[in-house]
Amino acid sequence: MFRTGDASRRSLRFELSLGLAVLVSLGILTAGFLLYQRQRHDLQEYLGMSLQNIARTGALFLDGDAHQKVAATRDKSSEEYRQLRESLDRIRRENQLADDVYTLEPVSEAVTRFIVITNDSTRVGEDYHLSRETIPLVQRVLKEGVSLYSPIYTNQHGRWLTAFAPVRDSQGRVVAVLDVDYRADVFWRELATIRWRIIGFSMAGALVALAAGLWYARRLARPLEGMVLQAREVAQGDFSRRLPMLGAQEVADLAGTLNRMAAQLQTQVDELQRAHLERAHAGRLASLGAVATELAHEMNQPLTAIQGISQGILDQSQDLPAATREYLQVVVEEARRLRDLSQRLREFSRRSRGDMRPVDVNAVVRDVCLLMGPTARGRRIHIQEIPGEDLPEVVADRQALEQVILNLLANALDAAETRPEPRVTVRTARGDGGTEPGVEISVEDNGSGIPPEVLPHIFEPFFSTKDSGRGTGLGLAIAQDIVERHGGMISVKSQPDTGSCFRVWLPLTPRSLASNAPLIPRAAQQ
Repeated sequence: MFRTGDASRRSLRFELSLGLAVLVSLGILTAGFLLYQRQRHDLQEYLGMSLQNIARTGALFLDGDAHQKVAATRDKSSEEYRQLRESLDRIRRENQLADDVYTLEPVSEAVTRFIVITNDSTRVGEDYHLSRETIPLVQRVLKEGVSLYSPIYTNQHGRWLTAFAPVRDSQGRVVAVLDVDYRADVFWRELATIRWRIIGFSMAGALVALAAGLWYARRLARPLEGMVLQAREVAQGDFSRRLPMLGAQEVADLAGTLNRMAAQLQTQVDELQRAHLERAHAGRLASLGAVATELAHEMNQPLTAIQGISQGILDQSQDLPAATREYLQVVVEEARRLRDLSQRLREFSRRSRGDMRPVDVNAVVRDVCLLMGPTARGRRIHIQEIPGEDLPEVVADRQALEQVILNLLANALDAAETRPEPRVTVRTARGDGGTEPGVEISVEDNGSGIPPEVLPHIFEPFFSTKDSGRGTGLGLAIAQDIVERHGGMISVKSQPDTGSCFRVWLPLTPRSLASNAPLIPRAAQQ
């Protein structure tokens, strides 16, 4: 068994090391290839532009009319030929890139004739066949009178890069083409050197990556070995081993999970052994089921005791400090909310309506702010209440309305918590909602705001911008559903780094009052 485990471990190390080496090598090769292509392009462009400038400048000093006379007479002893030859020789001497300089006149699309050339072995009027890379360039020079340079091309004499410039007569007509050749073999050798350097760097990087992969695989496999050993011992009934919290975060989390699993298994095994000793006869499973039922019952008893004792102290001890009474009231209210939640779920299952009656919105806001006061003070957040004057009552389910304000206020506290001077403002006022009289409730914070791309989804069920574990994504969906079932509207305005403002408008009498639809939101049902 251990040999099989060791073989698997070696395989994991090998795969991790090889994978890292391959990835690094591919990365270096890709970067090197891109660098090589870039350097090749830049160097070729630099050489081409340099040759093009040489050809353009040299062509300005060539006499096109004299060139036509030489082309007609083909006499190397003439004064015109001597002057043109001196000009070409000067271009070649003063520019190291110019390996060969000559002028051509067209014969056909692919054939030209040498007129003046710095190479003495070539005759005046000798035909010169253009390569396929240079044919369109020469044609453009003759037709458009522009200066151009060619890509690197190969012929029977080697690799070349050529620049072309028009030679004009006294009337401005293009009568010939000046060619400046650069032998590109040196350029090609430099590119080959770059290629070998890239390959060398890739091999060195692969070796480094292989060494790093071996080290990383060993570091990763070491805690996994302990997990394998622990799993084998657990399979044999030994739950005593605990793993150290080493390695990456995920590995450490896995080790902690296995430790907790082993501890829970140990506890469960111990309980089963005690139950077996206490109940030697048949019926152990039924007894364990009874124990579980008793445990569920015992969990409800402390909640009932907490609620009753807190309410009793609150009713009988009038001399308690105001802060203590407020905390006791919070305990009573939270217990009441749990009881109401259970009741509302039962009502939802029966699809009954809420308790619809006239409600003082200012009183509801005041009660919710009082309930959330200790939480806000614990976070050093100031809640400012601005109640509206002469506010009419609205027909609503008070508990559902409390849930809406509570959800909005809780979100506002979360949003404002990270600001230097956190502040939440709750306002009530008259509002017509654009159609009929009603009441408006606004909850505004000075938090970081909601990104524009998030706003269209803010009321979707299970959509949340909070960190994992801090929200279910149902709060705003529930609030929207309750408001809409009251015939109202809810909206939000937000700007990044400024804050958010949620507005709830409720009609004085909900249009859905005659409906049998429950006021518990469909988001909860989903």
